[in-house]
Amino acid sequence: MNRYFYYLIIVNMIANIVASVPRILLDARAKGAIVSMILALITCSMVTYITARFFNKFPGKGLPELLKEYTPKWVTIPFLMLLAVGWFATGLTTLINYSFLLKRFLTPDMSIQWIVSIFLCFISFGILMSSKSVLYTIETVLVFNIPLVFIIMIKAYTSEGMEWDFVKESVMYIYHIPSYSAFSAALFPSIGAGNLIIFNRVFTKKQRITWPQLGLIFFILTGNLATTYFVPIGYSGFEYIDRILYPWVRTSD
Repeated sequence: MNRYFYYLIIVNMIANIVASVPRILLDARAKGAIVSMILALITCSMVTYITARFFNKFPGKGLPELLKEYTPKWVTIPFLMLLAVGWFATGLTTLINYSFLLKRFLTPDMSIQWIVSIFLCFISFGILMSSKSVLYTIETVLVFNIPLVFIIMIKAYTSEGMEWDFVKESVMYIYHIPSYSAFSAALFPSIGAGNLIIFNRVFTKKQRITWPQLGLIFFILTGNLATTYFVPIGYSGFEYIDRILYPWVRTSD
């Protein structure tokens, strides 16, 4: 697969590690969060494989082009509108979370309206960019930030403040039945492959996804979810972690 395919998956995982996902998973820590994450990993791997295989058959075409070509308008327009509403709700949720995150920790003296306005300026600029330019921007951001992410992860796992007894305590709840909210939250950072709906337009050459590539994606997703869930527990404890509004911000500090 094209390297940008991996970028779409990775940037989606990184963007959600400090958003609502950790809070939802940690709230369900005694209600089947671990089993939910395992099921989400399996589901996501299957969806990623099916999505990649599907779009690989139509190089250079996104879902809107395929729908217009193979389905009638009464199917195409409502379905695209449904996708647009879903993507808008997802983006709006991320925008709200990051705006209040900046307000609380980085710019407490700035009004929330100004923070949202600045975000919207960058978002509007991104909307006007071509798909290729967006992918180039994602690549640039990841090249500069992935080393920092790795350093933080290594430091998190090796620091003396990491109490593995808390992690072992959380693993004891692996036999609980899965939670739908935890399953959905665990699935959310792992759906980066769904961006092929639009960005497959850029992949004009025929691609193929192999089992080793899928295994690599599964490994990355597993590491991301494990870090998202277990590291905050290791630093803040198992009993009262749900009282922390932004567990990963505290863990990073």
